[in-house]
Amino acid sequence: MLLVNFYRTVGFSGVAGVFAYYSTGQFITRPWRAVLLILGGGIFATYGTWHFQSAFLEPFLTRREKLFDTLQRYYRANRGPRIVTIGGGTGMSLLLRGVKEYSNSITAIVTVADSGGSSGRLRKNLGVLPPGDIRQNIIALSDTESLMAKLFDYRFEGDRYGEGLSLEGQNFGNLFLVAMNNITGDFAKAVTESSRILAIRGRVLPSTVTPITLCARLKNGEIIREEENIDLGKFVASPIEKVFLEPEAPTALPEAVDALKKAEIIILGPGDLYTSILPNLLVPEISEAIKQSSAVKFFVCNVANKPTETANYSVSSYLETFVKHIGDPLVHFVLINNNFDNPPRRETTPYVKIDQEKFKEYRKITFVQDDFIEPTFTVRHDPKKVASAIMTLFKEVNF
Repeated sequence: MLLVNFYRTVGFSGVAGVFAYYSTGQFITRPWRAVLLILGGGIFATYGTWHFQSAFLEPFLTRREKLFDTLQRYYRANRGPRIVTIGGGTGMSLLLRGVKEYSNSITAIVTVADSGGSSGRLRKNLGVLPPGDIRQNIIALSDTESLMAKLFDYRFEGDRYGEGLSLEGQNFGNLFLVAMNNITGDFAKAVTESSRILAIRGRVLPSTVTPITLCARLKNGEIIREEENIDLGKFVASPIEKVFLEPEAPTALPEAVDALKKAEIIILGPGDLYTSILPNLLVPEISEAIKQSSAVKFFVCNVANKPTETANYSVSSYLETFVKHIGDPLVHFVLINNNFDNPPRRETTPYVKIDQEKFKEYRKITFVQDDFIEPTFTVRHDPKKVASAIMTLFKEVNF
């Protein structure tokens, strides 16, 4: 428009007139002149915008990949389904490493029943909820995972700091969460703010902020209290009959319930059945929200059994345990490892048995058997294999 106005209102003659004639493209017909100007402007605008974005985003690129690949991965994950995982410990952190490649809308609901190790000491001495499992899952959802793991898993050695400074055995990540709890005055808010500061992909939430004690009733009638005693098999003279919480019905974190209601995918496990998964499900509002949710629900069955909790368990034993505690198997799909070529490193952790004949009792559940193990650590899942299977099944259901 400026060019048209220029050569219509300004008079030129001689050499100036010839220059104006050619420089403003008057020798080209008007439609083609418009096309050329639009194309030229578009090319310059695209080139400038691309390089501006490259310069602006370069300090934030954490991976050795091109800008286009980074943006493609980011937008693909942003369009991913709303995923909620439920559990705690190493099993869930492994799962998160896989699913975070498919979605940024991830909520990890974690138990706060832990009473052992660094978390147990902080819980006992400072009266805070145990931060250990939350720390592990924050690390798993971080983009700079290797560095974050080194930082958050860094464990102090007490004798380095002189007499009276009792940091021995404490994780920096646990202390970070405790400090944030003291600053915010609320454990759930401390976890949320920590996740925001660390810019993780998704969020980690405790299933409840009520201080709870996990208890186990054994088949011989004995009661074992505290997660650490159950987890390590202390004083366990017979198999576990049932676990329960004290107080019996703690209030669920509202954000966790809301995430379950809005979820498109809900994943239980992998992880210790009695000390990582069930403590979340025993919070009544959590299990009720799972039952009512319209999400596609998965249970990732453990690769190997834990002698102190699930010795000699089969796949159906895990589902029977859900029914015994919650009254419902809860899920639509069960993922089962069937690669038994490489036995576990320790004979005390045998693979979970596949009792195919009992699967027909669960007609509404689809059992998916495949090689899900990590080749270098045969009692653990491969995060990429599990996440890929879940996303494939989810797409088939929603096709």
